[in-house]
Amino acid sequence: MSRRRGADRPGDATNAAPPPGYSDSEWSVIGACVLGGAFTAAEVGAVLSRADFVDPLIGAAFDTIQSLYAGGAAHVDRVTLRQALVPECAEMGLSANDAAAFVNAAYEVTFTAANALFHARRVKDRALLARTNEEIALLSGTANGWDGPARDLIAEAQRRFLVLDALASPAGGEAATGLPDALPPFMAGLREDYALPPNTRGLDTGLPLLNGLLRGGLKPGNLLILAARPGVGKTALALNMAVAAAKRDDAAVRIFSMEMTRDELLERLVFTDAEVDTQRYSDRTLSEADWGSLDAANARLSRLRIDIEDDSSMTVSRLVSVCRRAHFAGNLDLVIVDYAQLLSTGAGSGTGASPGRRYENRTQEVGEITRALKQLAGTLKVPVIALSQLNRAVESRADKIPTMADLRESGSLEQDANTVMLLYPYDADTRRGENPPAAFDSEENKTYLLDVPKNRGGKMGRVPLIFWPQFTRFVEMSHRVEAGK
Repeated sequence: MSRRRGADRPGDATNAAPPPGYSDSEWSVIGACVLGGAFTAAEVGAVLSRADFVDPLIGAAFDTIQSLYAGGAAHVDRVTLRQALVPECAEMGLSANDAAAFVNAAYEVTFTAANALFHARRVKDRALLARTNEEIALLSGTANGWDGPARDLIAEAQRRFLVLDALASPAGGEAATGLPDALPPFMAGLREDYALPPNTRGLDTGLPLLNGLLRGGLKPGNLLILAARPGVGKTALALNMAVAAAKRDDAAVRIFSMEMTRDELLERLVFTDAEVDTQRYSDRTLSEADWGSLDAANARLSRLRIDIEDDSSMTVSRLVSVCRRAHFAGNLDLVIVDYAQLLSTGAGSGTGASPGRRYENRTQEVGEITRALKQLAGTLKVPVIALSQLNRAVESRADKIPTMADLRESGSLEQDANTVMLLYPYDADTRRGENPPAAFDSEENKTYLLDVPKNRGGKMGRVPLIFWPQFTRFVEMSHRVEAGK
């Protein structure tokens, strides 16, 4: 067999050198796996994958050993390994004799399994360095011919290195926490939470019944989908939640709007807080009292930590980049995305497109977006509310009541979300064929239902709402909720 490189020399080398041309650390990992048994193989397998080995034959042998142990083998002898490795060698243009020579060498050299993790981490380190060099070279080459906005390329670079950072995170035993270490801080946190008033463990949504369903409001690390048909009011409801969290919990909120401009959102925020009818502004019939209310609202809102990014070409990698910078600055407690289907991964070619994969359809791309938002929520430990459109199918049904299946280009929206909320008008059509919740005791205002059909760690149910269109504000109709389901 021809080998591609010479040996490296770790400080605590095994009892014998590897055959000429093999890496000490890579060879030592194989030796530890074949001689250390299933436990050592599992321990090393938690750190490494086949792709981490520079030498393809050693990588193939490692993968084969892991598969044999995963299949229930108590011990991997040389005959079993040789037979299993022959097909892998054939794919690499090597013969059965090459496989036999490799296996014989692995069993004839004296190893110790005591340093298995040391060598595994050394192999992992070198793999990460190689991957880092590849990413730097790729980004350097891309930058030379880049004709899009510089910030998009910077965001893509940050995304790529975030992936490397995740790969470099401790694995195996270092990543796991045993119950003796995990339970004491958990119980301390449980007692702290219990000492707080009910429904105050997350960010306040401004809707007590919804806070109750969520078991304390918007929780860190959760992805929440708020979906509705166009024009129903999902942006208004999301803004109401943003202001409630900022006012009541001093939360730092970052709103990404791909549909409405910053000024349009500011108009909604100010008129909603002032409780001034926007129609009077359009008709130019505002009174002095109205202007006083608007000025007071401006003063109140100016004290809130709400930032708005309005960019119709926003990519998910740049959104993640912006959020990470805000998080590191201690200025991020809640993220609102309006709306998920307008985000782009930047995949493809052309001006402004980030280097990345192509997707067979839009559903795949939306699925990738929601997975990125879920990862963002978990990594930064903040709640992320992603608004979403419902498709037209809901309007073709007699009752017009939406379900999770109506999520447009859903991909993995309902799968990745911790909570799904469906907002719809509760009118004559949606009331057909069902008994209205007891809370609906008036026809004077425009009534809505906020259905929560999925809620990990909380309760499912429906929250009856009243919408005040002149103020673009939702309020709960009563302190009752139709729960169960």
